[in-house]
Amino acid sequence: MCIQYEDLAYSAALSFATVGANNGHNGTSGVPFLNKPGVIEDFAYRSIHTGVAIGKTLTSSFYGSPHTTSFYLGCSTGGRQGLKSVQDFPEDFDGVVAGALAADFNHLLSWSGHFYAITGNSSASRFVSPEKWVTLIHPDVIAQCDGIDGVEDGIIEDPNLYFCVMKRKRREDCITEEQAEMIREVYKPFFIQRKLAFPRPQPGGENIPIMYTGELFGYTSDWFRYVIYNDSSYDVTTLGEEDWALAEQRNPFNIATWNGNISSFRDRQGKLIAYHGQADGIITSANSERYYEHVSSTMGLDPSQLNEFWRFFRISGMEHCSGGVGAWTDLGRSWRRGWKWRQCYGFGVEP
Repeated sequence: MCIQYEDLAYSAALSFATVGANNGHNGTSGVPFLNKPGVIEDFAYRSIHTGVAIGKTLTSSFYGSPHTTSFYLGCSTGGRQGLKSVQDFPEDFDGVVAGALAADFNHLLSWSGHFYAITGNSSASRFVSPEKWVTLIHPDVIAQCDGIDGVEDGIIEDPNLYFCVMKRKRREDCITEEQAEMIREVYKPFFIQRKLAFPRPQPGGENIPIMYTGELFGYTSDWFRYVIYNDSSYDVTTLGEEDWALAEQRNPFNIATWNGNISSFRDRQGKLIAYHGQADGIITSANSERYYEHVSSTMGLDPSQLNEFWRFFRISGMEHCSGGVGAWTDLGRSWRRGWKWRQCYGFGVEP
């Protein structure tokens, strides 16, 4: 189960009435989605919204008076769920803290899966092992990019400042030219039918090479088998551009979470805080920046106007939701120690 009881204990210790759920299924696999559209609907939006409604009712019944304010805290998939509440259920929360936004969800899972065709499997001549991504490529990226901000401290302050991957002369004992070209391809933006679908990975996130294992990313595999095609035997190793386009088209229960108009949340004085680690190797931090720009463009607001109800923070050197060499904190929440996201990232819930 992915009910994070540690979160419930953390919030309760701060005197909050707290509600948590597993988002309608066991979050370690996409199998429960097969032939169960209701489970997909729970995952897309219904579990969180229903939990909020029930939680508020129970709180009022237990304490004899209604709640005064309600808040949400989540990261990764939990970040998307918080954003979904802001977009579609603006009355649910007065404040939302959402990290490492898994927004534009259909494109995210396609982006996560498209690396397999680039890296090849573990026997491909162009393949580079995850160990080399950590011990060779990541240090080389840091060495090339670290000083751009004027301080060599092991942290790439802003990965957007410069594209700095594999510019150095290749060493014969490290990687081949074919492998170097593969790495360059990895760091390109993701297009579907010539349209930008998702940003590139940010330099600095190679320390978590979960997309470059020589196998199709597991949650992409599950999503296409059990949701898009509803066929447990579907050969996901053949996934390509037509499949990515189909996922975008089907967008089950509007799981994309890409509405750029959040004026209803703003108008009721709701406050949103979003953050993203700049060394995130799971969801590129450029995606949260892209959503910020999407809202700015859709609502016709400049950053000073957005700041009245939404603050976005880029956390230098932080990995996926926590960890890394930057100035991050887990706010005392011990569940993040041990990388619980490995169990709950794809289809779980971070309430």
